[in-house]
Amino acid sequence: MAAESELTDAQMAGLLRSAQSDQQALRDRFGRTSDVTALSVERNVLRYHRSGCALRISSTADDYSQWRSALVALSLGSVELSAFDVPKRLRKVLNKAGLKIRIESDDEWVARLQAPARWRYVGSTLQVVPGSPLADCELTIYANPVTESGVVELLPYFKEQAVSVTAHRFGNPNRLAKQILL
Repeated sequence: MAAESELTDAQMAGLLRSAQSDQQALRDRFGRTSDVTALSVERNVLRYHRSGCALRISSTADDYSQWRSALVALSLGSVELSAFDVPKRLRKVLNKAGLKIRIESDDEWVARLQAPARWRYVGSTLQVVPGSPLADCELTIYANPVTESGVVELLPYFKEQAVSVTAHRFGNPNRLAKQILL
């Protein structure tokens, strides 16, 4: 991937840190269940499921942000990707990985939005006007700036579910609750 980009050495170092952070987040947070409370009388399990979030790279996204967001899509394996334009070298990497890119203008993308949907938007701030598809309350758009943090960047692509199971009966511990697979 480094050979294909036109990024600076500092940006490439940032992408390397990002890739490592993505893999660690997928392994340690999103790829397993956890019960951080560790109560003996109750199980409080957090687990994650893919959300169906898609990626939009707008016309205002800089090269580093495009590569960073594409790196997230590559680490997830299957993400719907819409872009105003993708540098030829980045497109080559994405196509080689099997990710399909829908090239469309910002206006075309907004016109085809349908709720409910989740999008990770990369670029400058969106202008939301009344009557626009962007004003639909069932449309979720994550438009924060890109970061090196795998947890932050991957979060829109997952739904968190908290499952609580009582592990006692009238105050008496119930060992069967620990055997439930969550």
